[in-house]
Order: sequence, then C-alpha cells, then structure tokens
Amino acid sequence: MIYQARISLQTAALLEYLRQYFEQESGGFVSKGDVLNRAYLISGWTKKHDFDEVWNAIHNTPIPDIKTANLDLPENSNLIKVNINPETHQFIIDIKNQLPVALEAQYVTMGVVIREILKSAYIVINTDYQSTFIKRNNFKFEKMIEQQIETKDTDLKMLIKEAQADINNILDNLASKLDELSHK
Repeated sequence: MIYQARISLQTAALLEYLRQYFEQESGGFVSKGDVLNRAYLISGWTKKHDFDEVWNAIHNTPIPDIKTANLDLPENSNLIKVNINPETHQFIIDIKNQLPVALEAQYVTMGVVIREILKSAYIVINTDYQSTFIKRNNFKFEKMIEQQIETKDTDLKMLIKEAQADINNILDNLASKLDELSHK
C-alpha cells in the first residue's frame, strides 16, 4: 500500500537514522517504508498500556537530537511516499484518530503521527533515550519496554523471513517467465 505524508525535517532525520540502524542490524537494504513497518512492530509495547497515558508520554518526550551531519537528507526529505503493509497503515490511521483526544488537540497531522510512532520505536532501540523516557515518566513503562526489547528480535526475524519468501517467489516467477520465453 502506497502511503505519503509531509513530515518535519527532525522527523525525516529520525526516519533516516532508523533506516540506517535497521540496515546495519539486518545487513541489507531497508527502505523508508520498511522503517515504518518495523517501527509499527516495535511500537507494540504501547498497546499494553492506557492509550492516552502512553502516547501523551511519548509526545511529551522531546524528539531525539539526531545529528544530521552524518545523514544524507535530500532537499525533499520532508515529503515521504512509501510502500507500507496494511497493518502499519491501519495502525497509523488508528493513532491519527485517537491521538487528538489523548493530546487534547483538535487535530493532529500525519507528520506528527509518524513522528510519534518513530519515537516509540526509538525508545526501544536507543538505551539513552529509553532511560530519559523512563525517568521522565516515573518508571511507569519500564517493564513494557523491556518486554518489547525481548520480542523485537523475533518480530524482525519474522519480517526478514517474509521478505525472503517474497523475493524467492518473485525469482521463481521470473525464472518460469524466462523459461517460457526461451521455449517460444
């Protein structure tokens, strides 16, 4: 599913940072859409607590100070057009619909929703940011985050297996098409 949104440059830097992090972790190419899909999976810890409380805490934690000097951010990096899975899309829509109530705001942009989802994933993968978040929130979410860290690797391995299966199917289809063409 193709998804597009306008995001802030800070959010674009966080997205690129996470993309590079996931590439290093997996040893292969990771698209921006893959980052959103993985962030959705990693954000599972947020579902284990009161929506308003957890998303308010995430929102009120400042966006991480990502140094953009090491990131290759193109001029149009604040506009994203990515391919995401339906579950991620539904998660974004759900957060978009519920976040204004949690934040006592009339409206929340898709860029804000994406920023908060990326921050919730960053909380899990960056121990310094995680410590700041946990301390700011009087250690309320510590056990949930620890559980998510344990399940993150399992979720990512599942994603990699799915991607490998998709690639194998594409290669099989391509091989059979080439075989058909060679017999004509």
